[in-house]
Amino acid sequence: MAAEMYAQSALKRPAWRGLYLRLALQTALLAGLLPFTVLAAHLLEDFWFFLMVPYVLAWLAGGYLLSEWKCPGCLRNYLKRGQYGLTFPGRLQCMNCGLAVGEERNPEFSARGTAVARNR
Repeated sequence: MAAEMYAQSALKRPAWRGLYLRLALQTALLAGLLPFTVLAAHLLEDFWFFLMVPYVLAWLAGGYLLSEWKCPGCLRNYLKRGQYGLTFPGRLQCMNCGLAVGEERNPEFSARGTAVARNR
């Protein structure tokens, strides 16, 4: 109940909508992988693999979009540290500045974070 209320209040903040949409896309694609595979195998029999290639490419593209989402607090990648770091899609805080999902950014830190992000 509390998590739903938190998510609903965070969804009203436009800065976080991009992250929620990307997470929803990834979750839907991952949840639909097994049913899609079974349906493709049933309908296409020996050629099911050719239908799976675009599906997996869409999932990988969604993961890339998720990993490249910028934190509204520091303007760096929210789910990974640095430019080539590992991505952690389950995180609830920015890997760089610690801003939690749905929180308002601190104006003082935003000014410093913007300067740091531009220098990188």
